[in-house]
Amino acid sequence: MRKTEEAYRAGKRRAIGVSTFYPGRLIDLCNFVEVAHAVNQVETHAFRQQRSAHETMVKYGVQHESWGPFAEGRKDFFSNPALCETGAKYGKSSAQTTLRFLLQTSVVVMAKTVRRERMEENLNVFDFSLSDEDMRSISALDEGGEHIFLPLRCRRGRVLDRAGIIKAEEEAYRYDDCRGKQAVRRQRRHSALL
Repeated sequence: MRKTEEAYRAGKRRAIGVSTFYPGRLIDLCNFVEVAHAVNQVETHAFRQQRSAHETMVKYGVQHESWGPFAEGRKDFFSNPALCETGAKYGKSSAQTTLRFLLQTSVVVMAKTVRRERMEENLNVFDFSLSDEDMRSISALDEGGEHIFLPLRCRRGRVLDRAGIIKAEEEAYRYDDCRGKQAVRRQRRHSALL
């Protein structure tokens, strides 16, 4: 981080940003750096709106940027009834509706695509605004998760749950185990992990 700050002071960087820094990590970062970070890119979309993370970013003057604004197409994103119905009111797609929703909640979006027609569609979100009712409708889709996309797979092939813990019959392996630290906890300690 110090080298990045030196590059910023030398004029080699125009801004410094981070990715997937959730509230606790972001607060630590903001309290111990000399150069304020401009942006924090976090998984944010209609189903994971990152409200508490957004509040922390606003408090520390860090711009919230959406990673994966289309939820990587999961949860039937492009055919979601709430998004499609809302978009139909404005003659827009579910993708455009979500981009507009994020923009109206002060989240910067960068939608990934390689197709020219999708790029043009993604840019065509500044000619309408969602009503308060539509904003509430999309807000209701939030599942409240504050984690990056899971499941993750550890070297043993087990799938981790959302808390980063593998639930096994006799043992519970923490995420650290997948990094080779062999942090094995017996079943009697399983409740302490959750």
